[in-house]
Amino acid sequence: MSNVSQITVALAKARTQLLMSGVSGAFHGALAMSLVPVMRPDIETAATDGKHFFYNSAWFDSLSERERVGVLVHEIRHLIALHHCRRNGRELSEFNVAADYAINPGIVADGFKLPAGVLIDPQYAGLSAEEIFRVRLVQQQQAASQDQDQQSQEGDESSEGESDKSEQSPEGDSSDDSDESSDDSGESAENGSEGDQDDTSEQQGETESDPSEVDGNGDTESEEGDGKGNGEHGNESSEGENASAAPISDPGSCGGIMDAAPTLDAAAMAQAESDIDQRIRQAIAVARKANGGELPGDLARLVGELKAPKLDARDMLRRFIDRSVSKTYAWTRPNKRYLSHGLTLPSLISDRPGHIVALVDVSGSLWSDAAQAALTSELQGALDNGAADQITVVYADVDVTGTAEYFPGDKIEVESTGGGGTDFALPLQWVADNCENVAAILYLTDMQTCDFGEEPEAPLLWLVCGDPREAQPFIKACPFGEVVYIDE
Repeated sequence: MSNVSQITVALAKARTQLLMSGVSGAFHGALAMSLVPVMRPDIETAATDGKHFFYNSAWFDSLSERERVGVLVHEIRHLIALHHCRRNGRELSEFNVAADYAINPGIVADGFKLPAGVLIDPQYAGLSAEEIFRVRLVQQQQAASQDQDQQSQEGDESSEGESDKSEQSPEGDSSDDSDESSDDSGESAENGSEGDQDDTSEQQGETESDPSEVDGNGDTESEEGDGKGNGEHGNESSEGENASAAPISDPGSCGGIMDAAPTLDAAAMAQAESDIDQRIRQAIAVARKANGGELPGDLARLVGELKAPKLDARDMLRRFIDRSVSKTYAWTRPNKRYLSHGLTLPSLISDRPGHIVALVDVSGSLWSDAAQAALTSELQGALDNGAADQITVVYADVDVTGTAEYFPGDKIEVESTGGGGTDFALPLQWVADNCENVAAILYLTDMQTCDFGEEPEAPLLWLVCGDPREAQPFIKACPFGEVVYIDE
């Protein structure tokens, strides 16, 4: 029997074992059967795009029977959570790591076995893939900053030491030092020549090594690229082949995800989500049949948790602004979004002054380029489409450090100034004392304060960025306002 046949039999056996392993197994097995198996030697372990189960045959064959079943469950949990539709341009490898941290604890808790090297960390318990991605990004930025500070400190100490030596060196020894330096340089030149030859030969040896060692998964990397090496969705050349995420490494050691469609193709992404919804309903029907018509509570809870809606922060911000500002359609101000398409359509204008105040926390514990960009974009949109007649940006730490006023036709720029602590009382009081006809208040912050101040008259939306675990206690203590996490 050939190696290909053995691997095919191994996958078929794993599917059958999963289908026959109780109600939960029937549910996961039905979903696993809906994926078209495709052998991909360029993938380190396994992956799915929602339609296919891509796998490295040599790796899959090396697993135990229970681990093969666990890998299938792992990929199905990714699909139920719609991870293949939620990457949204995030770095593929890091998002796969975050997604693994999100689903692996539940898989192990349900009694399935995953391969060695599986990613499980209690610090990420209860967080979504997006939240874990954000936490890890903050952790990496903090680590990089600490490394830079340490290198800078070591450099300063080294400079001081050299300065002290130069001051202590006697002037009369300069000729002797020069002679010794000359002798040393001669010896160094001879030794360096030999060393360079050794280094050159070693580098040549590395260059001539097996190409499969270049990126750790059997393929060399090309500078020009062919649309396959970055893990993003490409064109499918034929049924059973998918150009996305090839080649792909797997830091989690038990399978990852590929994009269901190009990130900007909203229609294709929506269709992919619809396809998964339909298959989940079919799998639930299979599980109910295996359990005498009833769906076990733990399985119902699993589907509910994994499929919980993940609202886009910008959508929530836009909805908050729309419902906070009273508007009506008017032909006197054509909608700018459609003018470039040759269409003249009415735009929404405020039937009363629409004044939005955006407070920006510029304390030393917070600054996020991504959150700043999201806020700037939505404020600009509100000003351009007539949702707001005036926007006031207020920079604050423990008190107001700066302000800026914007009106229709202006370009909004949100910048970072300040660097103190965080206190909401005085900034909110400043808004109450200085801003009129306020329809909505937005506050970009990490929420880490001990004084929230008094509740403002206008509706308030906290735009929270940073580590959600650190923000959670403050969010629970906050006595007013709505909260949305701005994704990093």
